[in-house]
Amino acid sequence: MESVIERGHDADFWISPSQFGSYSELREANRHYTQFSAFRNKNVFTYANSKGETGGLLYFELAPNRPDLVLKDLIYIFHPELLPNYAPTFFKPLD
Repeated sequence: MESVIERGHDADFWISPSQFGSYSELREANRHYTQFSAFRNKNVFTYANSKGETGGLLYFELAPNRPDLVLKDLIYIFHPELLPNYAPTFFKPLD
């Protein structure tokens, strides 16, 4: 964990923090996650909050066949000005 914090504590964004859906879940799982800038600045994005009708995670059901949507999500996260009216399909902010 120390090497992860050392390398990533100043990262502006955190994409896919496992299947955590909220900041409180992430904090409860490991208090050290709060040391990351992305956590403190609310720049953590997860696929866990995008579920299908039966509760399955859309990322695993659809993303392998729709890399264009994965790329659009990432463009929207890193450069929202390029896709101002886009609604992310998979990667959404933690609650």
